[in-house]
This record gives sequence, structure tokens and C-alpha cells, in this order.
Amino acid sequence: GSGGGISDPSGYGVQEAMLSITHSTVSGNTISGTTNLFRGGGGISFDGRVVRINNSIISNNRTPGGNPGAGGGIFANYAPNLTFSHSTISGNYAFGYAAIAARYSQDILIADSTVSGNISVANLPAIAKTGSLVIVNSTIAFNKPTGLDGSLQPVELESSIIADGLVLSGSVTVVTGANNLIPFSSGSGRLSGT
Repeated sequence: GSGGGISDPSGYGVQEAMLSITHSTVSGNTISGTTNLFRGGGGISFDGRVVRINNSIISNNRTPGGNPGAGGGIFANYAPNLTFSHSTISGNYAFGYAAIAARYSQDILIADSTVSGNISVANLPAIAKTGSLVIVNSTIAFNKPTGLDGSLQPVELESSIIADGLVLSGSVTVVTGANNLIPFSSGSGRLSGT
């Protein structure tokens, strides 16, 4: 199963189909059935959608224990663009990536938002992406084991706090922007413009 709270697979294969969630709370949902690291979304799951989440809370959603689903909060599959603004993604629990799992998705923007207290059983970062990730005026904190893994694509930060560490791998990760607070948890990647 996918999308314990909201499941919207209908956008798959539809160019620029839009899913908008505004002034909403998606909380306390659990996926039924079985998933794997390529499916999930305890709170929200969608395919092929441009997604806008604004002034909303995605919290305390989960993939059940022993079920290897990803995206305790949100699972995005082939999403052209994801934007989170003035929102909170917190307290979600998954075997895989606990807050946001963006599989084959392109661009993620997190602005004026908080990603906090999300837990991965498999010790994976709270946010996983295959495209670009831009974080502006936001806080990524108290996720276990860590908030971000920048080893796949660049992460761009501006005026943000990454309180639980940023895993860097090799020299492929570039963090740009000013006024950031970032303690590094591991890796030997490249940091610039902070």
C-alpha cells in the first residue's frame, strides 16, 4: 500500500498535473499492506504530480514496523516539482527515508519550513532526493540518524539551520548560499558559499 492519509497515483504519466495541499493537517496515518523502499508515504503518496504544500502540517505518519517503506511523511514518485512553504514535516517514522522520499523526482524547494523529529529505522537520512534540493529560511533538526544526504545531487541552502548534520560524500556536493548553520556529521564533500 501507499499513502496512508492521501494517495494520488492518478498524475502518473500526466504532464504538469497539480496536487495542492493548503492549510491542512495530515497526521496519524499508517500504510496498510506491504511496501518496499520504492513505495511508501505514511502520510501522502503521489505519482507524477507537481505538488505544492503550503501552511500545512505533515506529522506522526508511519510505515509499520518491519515494513520497508520509504517516506514516512511523503513519498513522491516521478514528481516534476515539489514545493513546501510555511509547513512542518515532523514526527514521521519509516524504515527508509522518514520525512520525504522523492524517487525519480526533479526539484524540491523547502521554504520557511521545519523538518524535525523524523526517524528512520534503517538509519537513512530524513530527506532523500534524486534531483535538486533548495532549502531557504528553514530548519532541518532532530531527525534520526541525520537530516540530509547530499551525496546524490547538490543541496543549496540559504539562511537555514541544519542542526542534525549533513552527510557529504566525495566532491559532488556543493552547498551554496549565505547565513547557514551546518554541523557536518560525516563525509569529505565540498562546502562553498556559507
